[in-house]
Amino acid sequence: MNNDYNPSPETQSLESLIEAKLRTALMQEDIIEINDLYNMVLYQMERPLLRIILEKTGGNQLQAAKILGINRNTLRKKMSTLGISHPRACNPRR
Repeated sequence: MNNDYNPSPETQSLESLIEAKLRTALMQEDIIEINDLYNMVLYQMERPLLRIILEKTGGNQLQAAKILGINRNTLRKKMSTLGISHPRACNPRR
């Protein structure tokens, strides 16, 4: 990510929402007992993010990858790793 990143008001609002939800969830957990909190949170955020973007693009992986700022092959690998099926196979565009 670019160090000169200036978040828009919408991004700041999203960050505030995510922070509030994380605080609520983590206050209910015994954090000391969690060994891999960072990766656990990334995994739980990444799956819905990819599914939503793929849904919004009608399963177009190239467009989804562009929106996410990643390479299409990276998107495909993440989909495989996270167990996300190819949306076009389930919901073809007409």
